[in-house]
Amino acid sequence: MGCGNTPQPNQGPDISVNIDPDLPTAVPDPTAAPVEDASLEVAEPESAVASGAYPEPEVESAADYPAPSEQGSAELPDPERNVEVANQETGAVGGVLVRELDNGGYQSVVPIDLFLAEMVLDSNGQPMFVGKTDASPSANLFDTGVFVFQNVVPDTYGLIIDLGFSQFPINDENGEIRLVEVVSGEAIDLGQVFVELPE
Repeated sequence: MGCGNTPQPNQGPDISVNIDPDLPTAVPDPTAAPVEDASLEVAEPESAVASGAYPEPEVESAADYPAPSEQGSAELPDPERNVEVANQETGAVGGVLVRELDNGGYQSVVPIDLFLAEMVLDSNGQPMFVGKTDASPSANLFDTGVFVFQNVVPDTYGLIIDLGFSQFPINDENGEIRLVEVVSGEAIDLGQVFVELPE
């Protein structure tokens, strides 16, 4: 039994096919418009976030974050500290880091690190400081703002503070870089060391 299709030019010879009469013979027309069934609804595609596959992160505005606390003490922090030399060949240095608040109060400062940079003179005889090295003395820090350097080789040093976001030398009351001269067998308590945070 022939398929009943008339061969078109340049389409090749007519081919006869035996068809099982029990099989449906209707062939869908590829050019026909799709049939819309009112009983079917096509869902809009959802993103992974919208479908709940992943939790959507909460977005917070800058207004949601608390302003930096400016609460402090009316008195200068002066916690107890123990600055002692370990031997007669080296020295020790200690004190407490403090900053003055805009409202006139005071706060202890607890940095990421505090170290001593050896003073080096440039060609003009002006002091400059080397960066922190493995040999740079690093302080023991406490949450009261107290710092203690132990077993420091005698020399003249600058105090360098590391706040995590900034690293800079600590200045004295005259705005000059604060220098510490360490002497063998001596313990130096610097008292309250004021820190001005960078703008």
